Amino acid sequence: MKTLFLLRHAIAKRLSGWENDFERALTDPGRRAASTIGALMRDHDRAPSLAIHSAAYRTSETWRLVLSELGVEIPSIADYALYLAAPEYLFTAVTSTPDQHECVLFVGHNPGLHDFALVLLRDGSQEDVSRLHQGYPAGALVEFQFEIDRWSDLRPGSGRLEWLVFPRDLQGES
Repeated sequence: MKTLFLLRHAIAKRLSGWENDFERALTDPGRRAASTIGALMRDHDRAPSLAIHSAAYRTSETWRLVLSELGVEIPSIADYALYLAAPEYLFTAVTSTPDQHECVLFVGHNPGLHDFALVLLRDGSQEDVSRLHQGYPAGALVEFQFEIDRWSDLRPGSGRLEWLVFPRDLQGES
């Protein structure tokens, strides 16, 4: 059994001129939401054994804030190719994950992350499946379970959606 978390970076500041999109930081509400996601994962005993995140500032910042709440040391990899990655690249990245990691977290960007989640989706609660089809807002977290022993055995349409958290679900928790 393998578990995969897909986390879209939290709300980032808007570009106001010539700023580099890659360097965008989180907003204050985005920082609070990322910390709340980390605390929620900790409280539900859902810490990954490896995190792989886009090297963009907003995804790195999201991961650092989640990690600070998890309360455990977790190795992480900053992958420049995850920046605005297409679902095909995300699929390759996941299937290349070392098998000793049963639970992995990827932190990335839309539209690729949302498209990838839909590619993986097999089933789950009707409400969560419907919500996932509607969109994937900044700060959204999805957990998939796969009946596989090796990441290389991952196939499209094989994931059971176990947990879906949208930022609006967190109001009052931060």
